[in-house]
Amino acid sequence: MKKKIVFVMPNLSGGGAEKAMSQLAENLNRNKYQIIFIIFNKHNQIYLKKTKIKIIKLDTQKISYGIFKFISSIKKINPEIIISSVSHLNLFISLIKFALPKKTKLILRESNFISNTLRLQDKSFIMRIFYNFFYNNCDKCLSFSKNHKKDILKNTNMDKNKIVIIPNLVNTKIIKKLSKYKIEKKYKKYFKNKTKKFIIVGSLSYQKGIDIILNSLKYCKKNFLINILGEGSEYLKLKKIIYSNNLAKKVNIIPFKKNPFPFIKISDFLILSSRFEGMSNVVLETLSLDKQIIYFNNPGASTDLLKKISKNLMLRSAKKKYIANVLDNIKVINKNSNEQILKKFQIKVITRKYEKIIDDLL
Repeated sequence: MKKKIVFVMPNLSGGGAEKAMSQLAENLNRNKYQIIFIIFNKHNQIYLKKTKIKIIKLDTQKISYGIFKFISSIKKINPEIIISSVSHLNLFISLIKFALPKKTKLILRESNFISNTLRLQDKSFIMRIFYNFFYNNCDKCLSFSKNHKKDILKNTNMDKNKIVIIPNLVNTKIIKKLSKYKIEKKYKKYFKNKTKKFIIVGSLSYQKGIDIILNSLKYCKKNFLINILGEGSEYLKLKKIIYSNNLAKKVNIIPFKKNPFPFIKISDFLILSSRFEGMSNVVLETLSLDKQIIYFNNPGASTDLLKKISKNLMLRSAKKKYIANVLDNIKVINKNSNEQILKKFQIKVITRKYEKIIDDLL
């Protein structure tokens, strides 16, 4: 009989964790496992729209509002494994694990540094107590790097033997195939051939640090185009910076695209401007297209990986004139494929690692 595995996410919108878990679910061995997704909010669903995977939609605006629906659904399914992947949802499920079937094992996948999550919380003191008292209720905790593992141990009561390091996954073949699609006609003017083209891909949020780059652009002396691909809470703030610095002809905000790869392919550089970052999907995807990446030196696994590739460029300061000077003078390097360095991130490799963890718990 197939073992039931339930993936739990707040939603299936355009986030990195949602994308990673959707890809993992689609690639797990269907002869061994029955895969079910539970999401709390069905709005703006991007992933798993065309899938044979059963999706249960609790239709609640907040995770806390759906507590009884969630427990009821889990009891009906009676799964062997639950996999959760967003920090606040991980904490929620570890809190209520006592109410779930005794046979059900819980795998928590951390997609960011808990230190950064707590820093952005209004009630971080209370959240810290919850992390320290309840997080160890899981059976396995997945981190993406050694530094990430240290951060989990520092901020929770987690047994170190429960933590397994597994990096994000990437499907290079699919990315290269999707990158060959043509971009919409209305966006072609944003990618002029003779102009240095930068792209930023991600949510328009404080974490992504897009404002740091925009505030530096008025000091650039050479011509450029920056295209920002994404949506989020800081949209109006970023638009205000663009107009106040007279950048409307040089900076464009393009709505979220499920397939950003044609946009990345026709750009010269990706800018990873994050104030903090875990293991960024867009980094792996951009490296799959052999594009150069400009990035800040934060403690995430993305930075560790980018440092190994000489053609990428690390920003050593957030000073405006320094960033402008880097953007003015950086040159395109077309040599060196990233194929070898991306082998350990390939979807088949990562899927096998997940299956081993699942099978060891069964």
